[in-house]
Amino acid sequence: MFSDAVIISARDTPPREALSAQACRFDVGDLPKLDLPQCARPFAGRRFTSPQAFQEALAEFIRADVAAAELGNVDGPVKAALDVLRDVRSVIRAAVSYAGLTPASHREDFLGWFAPICSLVSTGPPFIRLRQFLALMRCGVLRVVGPAAVFDIDDTEGCFFADSEQVEGARVRLDTVIDARIPEPDLRRAQSPLLRQLVRTGTFTSYINSGAGKSYDTGGVWVTGAPFHPVGGNGVPQPGLYVLGIPSEHTRWFTQVGSSRPGPWGEFMADADSIAGDVLASPADVTSRQPFIPTSRP
Repeated sequence: MFSDAVIISARDTPPREALSAQACRFDVGDLPKLDLPQCARPFAGRRFTSPQAFQEALAEFIRADVAAAELGNVDGPVKAALDVLRDVRSVIRAAVSYAGLTPASHREDFLGWFAPICSLVSTGPPFIRLRQFLALMRCGVLRVVGPAAVFDIDDTEGCFFADSEQVEGARVRLDTVIDARIPEPDLRRAQSPLLRQLVRTGTFTSYINSGAGKSYDTGGVWVTGAPFHPVGGNGVPQPGLYVLGIPSEHTRWFTQVGSSRPGPWGEFMADADSIAGDVLASPADVTSRQPFIPTSRP
C-alpha cells in the first residue's frame, strides 16, 4: 500500500491532478487540500485593524495547531502529512547537496522557496511550549507585534521600535532589543576569529555550485563526502580537520540538527560516526580511503 501511495504518475499527468487521483483511490479525496505555503505563513496577505485583532487571530491559530498536534502524526491527518517532509529529508538531501541542482535552482527554488517552507511546517516546538506561549499571551506578559515584523532605530526619540505593516497601530517603542535569531550560515560574513583565520589561510573555502556558465557561492564550507574534510583553496582536502553541521550548511542541506528520534540513527549521527571512525582508523586505512571531493570552482 505504501508503494502505491507514493507513486504519483509515470505519464504526463500534472502533479496536482495525479495527487487528487491518488487521494480518491484511498478514499480521502474529500479531505481539504494541504496548502504548504499557507501552512508556513498563515497570515500572509492579511491585514488586522488593531493589535488586539491580531493577537486573537494568532491565539486561535495556535489553539488549532495544538489540537492538530494532540491527534499525533499517525492518526492526525495534518501532522501525518507534514511529517512526510521529515521522513524524506534524507532523500532530498542526497538529491540537492553539493551541486545536485543548477546554481539558479539551488539559490532561488530550493534555498529561497522550499527550504524555508519545509523548516516552518516540519520543525518547531512541542505543543507544551505552545500552551505556555498562549498562557503568557493571556496574562499580558507576551505580545507578538505582527506578521513580517521589523525592528529599527527611531533617531528622533533615541530608542528602538518594532512594527508590522499588516497590523494597524502595531508600532511599539522598545528600550532594549535582544536578537535571539540564528544567523544564516555564511562563511564570507563569519564573525568568529577562528573561522576568519581559517578563511584567510585558505584552510576553509566557500563551496561554489557552478554549471552552464553560471555559479552560486553558497557560503557554506567546501567539504568532501564522508568523513567531511574541509577542502582548501588549492582544492586539496585537509586530512586532519573535519566539518559537520552549521558551517557546511548550504553546501549540504539540513546538517545542523544533532537531535534524533529513538531507533535508527539519523543522518547527523551517521555523519558523526563516519568522522569518529576516520579519527580512530589506522594511518594505512586512512590512506587507502579516498573521500568524494565535489567540484566547486567554475
